[in-house]
Amino acid sequence: MTKINVFLNFNNQAEEAMGFYAELFESEISGISHVSDLPNAVDFPKEVQDKVLWSELKLENLDLYGCDTGIFGAIAAPVSTIPNQYLNLMSESREEADRLFANLSEGGQVLVPLEVQFGGYYARLVDKYGIGWDIYTS
Repeated sequence: MTKINVFLNFNNQAEEAMGFYAELFESEISGISHVSDLPNAVDFPKEVQDKVLWSELKLENLDLYGCDTGIFGAIAAPVSTIPNQYLNLMSESREEADRLFANLSEGGQVLVPLEVQFGGYYARLVDKYGIGWDIYTS
């Protein structure tokens, strides 16, 4: 069964917001990386180097992920086309990820193609209904 998590985009407040949620839910940020941590960080504009690329907060029944807006927009789409929320589908296999990607991307907008990246098999898209999705499997 595919696990659904929540991925939130913040207007340059991801680190602050995730810290707030960690305190609120009596948890800790279990992972955080910035654009400057990427192997190809030099390919990104100077103004996004300190932006949060990915952060994770593990709660009892949910994993909450977050990043600053504009990072993926700098790669693939204007920021205005990126929704504030992403449903994060953690697939059990690449075949399942392929199936989910094919169905969700039909009529939608692919922001990051499904391929090996970010430590796994990953894609980001907005479906034809305007809902943001991340698809990932290790």
